[in-house]
Parts: sequence; structure tokens; C-alpha cells
Amino acid sequence: MVALMRTLRAVLLGVLLSLVALEAGARAWLRYGADTETQLRYASLRELAARERRGFFARHWYLGYALTPSWEHGENRHDPRGFRGEDVVVPKPENEFRIVCLGGSTTYGYGVRDWRQAYPACLAREMRRRGHANVTVVNAGCANWTTWESTLQVPLRLLELEPDLFVVYHGINDLKTRTAWPPERYRPDNSGARSVPSTYLMPPIHEHSAFWRIIAIQAGWMLSHVDLERTLDTPTTFERWPEFSKQLKRGVYPEAPFDDVSFADMMAANPPTYFEQNLRSLCAMAREFDIEVVLTTFVLWPQPLRRSPRGAEELAGALQEMNAVLPRVAEQCGARVFDLAAAMPLEKRYFVDFVHFSAEGNEVWASLLADWLERHREW
Repeated sequence: MVALMRTLRAVLLGVLLSLVALEAGARAWLRYGADTETQLRYASLRELAARERRGFFARHWYLGYALTPSWEHGENRHDPRGFRGEDVVVPKPENEFRIVCLGGSTTYGYGVRDWRQAYPACLAREMRRRGHANVTVVNAGCANWTTWESTLQVPLRLLELEPDLFVVYHGINDLKTRTAWPPERYRPDNSGARSVPSTYLMPPIHEHSAFWRIIAIQAGWMLSHVDLERTLDTPTTFERWPEFSKQLKRGVYPEAPFDDVSFADMMAANPPTYFEQNLRSLCAMAREFDIEVVLTTFVLWPQPLRRSPRGAEELAGALQEMNAVLPRVAEQCGARVFDLAAAMPLEKRYFVDFVHFSAEGNEVWASLLADWLERHREW
């Protein structure tokens, strides 16, 4: 028995020392051997806070979060005001026509690491190629932003840019807010879908281990501490989109909670009321400051969702309902509608997933928009 106990202690001591060595090695690698992108992915919340950086997102007093100003990594950059791309000149040079593109990650250009491959930068090049040398384009998109943030940022960040034209592209993020359930949680302040992170800098104890974080993030068991949903954009317990998205990807929709109340039922109970309300507010502010507005219909590429045909059909129907709001808002608010959903070819090479465009897709988007602008306004 004594010999057995000694053996067990030796084994346990060996395991403990191995784990300590692995943890020390993981931390040393993150600190000294990994590149910046890898450090951001696997670092803990406390480490990120100590470095005063959380990827390319930063807290914002009124917007919740925004792009980190003056952030650069590889071919990506944000200007000192927190817009993706080249520095925006303020005050605006004389005779310059300035287009500001508003939206979420699709406008920011999720899926392309080079800021020059996002559609606003592509649009700027396309307009210059067509002889409009005085046109500049500002990328005012930010991941996960909805019409709430885009509307708020007009007086907070955009009016000082002296824009001549807003191009607004929203849909999927506003649709997510409509999955707040039960219906009384669907509110004009978006509190049914957005919450203030209550666990910021307080992860579960096992996530303090660098070795465990690397394994768990690689395996898909947990989100990186730099992920928006862990830090600056925490969904509420009432929002059903995260579960709907998981079921779409796994091809198992409709499982609980959608076996009792389907995604389509939620869309019927929570119509795009606040989406329309926010767009009206945005257009009203733009009109007050003599800024033209182009509302752009949202594109869905259904191929990645083919494993869940019913879910894909219900999602497409909800986005079509939101796209149908735009002509009504435009007619009543003096804006115009660019029907990208009808014009964009649905080919694999133009997409990186069911809503985000590839570099080639952004070029096509920019070309189609340039065509539309030349047909519908005088230069």
C-alpha cells in the first residue's frame, strides 16, 4: 500500500509539473513568440486590458464600442477618427464630393484584411477611374453595428466630415435584434438584444490558463477573449439569434427553442418597426444638413445555408421584409434606393459566407453602385 501511494504521488507530481511547464510555455510563447494577431486571439481579458488594447475595437461613451483610432496591423488600418482606411481630411477640401458609407461588418469589409479591398475603397477607385477625381469615400462601417449605431454616429462622428452623400447598408444585424423573445423584450432602445457586459475582466477560473485557452479556442469550445460577444457586444439571454445561427450551420433547425416558436413566428411577432424608425431618423438628420441618402437593399447568398433549407427560407423571407421597408422610407423621407440585392450576382467567388463579400465581390458591388450613382445624380 505504501509503495502504491508513493507511486500515485509521483504520478500526480509528474502531471502537475507537466501542466505547470505547459502553462509556462504557453504564456512565454504568447508573450515572446506569437505575432500580434495570435496574441490578440489567445490573450486573457486581463492581459488585453493591461496592454490597453482589445483588437481593433474600443469602448465608446455613446455608441457602446467603435473602431480603435489609429490602429494598424498588416495591410489594415484605422485613421485617427476611427474610420477604416486613409486619414479623413477635416475640414473638407473645397470642391470635394464626399461619400460616407454606413453599415456593419459588410461595409467595414469583414473577410478582406486589406482596407483597400473593402467596398468603400473600391468605390473611391471606381469613381476616380470614371473621371470623378473630386470624389472621396469614407468607410464608416463597424462590425455588428445596426441602424441604432449608424443613426447615433451621424451627429457624434459624421457631420464634422461634411458629407455630401450617405450610402446606408443594413439588414442582417437589425434582423438579429428581432429575435428578442418573448415579444415584450423587443424594444425601441434595443435592450432585448444588447446588454452591458457584466463579466468584463471576470472570466471563469479555468480560462485564466493560457494553455487551456489555446486548446479551447482552437477546438471551438469557447470564444476568444477579444471576441466582441465576450467584451463589448454581449447578447442578452433574450436574443435567439446565436442559437438560430448555430442550428443553421449544423443543419438541425428547428430544434429547441424553435420547435415550439419558429424563427418565422418570431419575425411575425417582431416586425422591422425599429429598423424603419431608425432609418427615418437618419434620413431626417441628413435632410436637415443637406446630405443625400442612398438606402441599399441587403444581399443574402443562400448557398452556405443549404444544410438547413427551412431555416434559410425563413431567413431570406425576413431579409426581404426588411428590404421592402426601404422604398417606403425613401419615398417619404426624400432618399433613394439602390437595389443591390437584385443586381448582385450570386456566385461563390463573390462571397466569403452568406452575407460577407470577398475582395472580388466588393469590386463588383462598387462597380454596380458607381453605375447607379452615375445614372441617378448629376456630377
